[in-house]
Amino acid sequence: MIREAVVLMVKGERRIRYLYQQKFANAFNLSVMKLRQVKIHWVLALIVLTCILSGFGIIAGSRMNVAILGSGGNIKVDGVGVYNDRNCSVSLTYLNWGTLEPESVSNITVYIRNEGNQAATLFMVADNWNPTNASNYMSLSWNYDGKMLSPMETVEVTLTLSVSPNVENIVDFSFDVIITVNG
Repeated sequence: MIREAVVLMVKGERRIRYLYQQKFANAFNLSVMKLRQVKIHWVLALIVLTCILSGFGIIAGSRMNVAILGSGGNIKVDGVGVYNDRNCSVSLTYLNWGTLEPESVSNITVYIRNEGNQAATLFMVADNWNPTNASNYMSLSWNYDGKMLSPMETVEVTLTLSVSPNVENIVDFSFDVIITVNG
């Protein structure tokens, strides 16, 4: 609905500019009168939307000041294996988070196997952020519940990378996901 309102607003703005430039003052005044006949809440909504969008540079035709992030991350493991499949046949060493935008979330499901010889719990940390300020705008979490894993036991885990709505000046990033065990 907002997209339709923006399209209508942009089309209306283009039409009004054309008519004004062609010096059809009567047609311009008629357009203004038609706009006045629209319900007041729609006019207010369009005014607010115009202000918001012009702040981002959409109406003015300038480029939006929004980061689209290319991404990836290495997996470093100690005492565990990280796999793409439940059978632990496709080992993972790199995570591709895809294209991320401000206020977005990306999930990757992995299978982690305790490859040590004693029961252990898992620990995870994100490190070596590039650029270093990326960690100010992004956070990594997972749904691992702290369950003790027996040797060669596998657990399905979803890693979640969240991007702040305030991210700025980051086009590409990378970081290491370090997963280890504590017996």
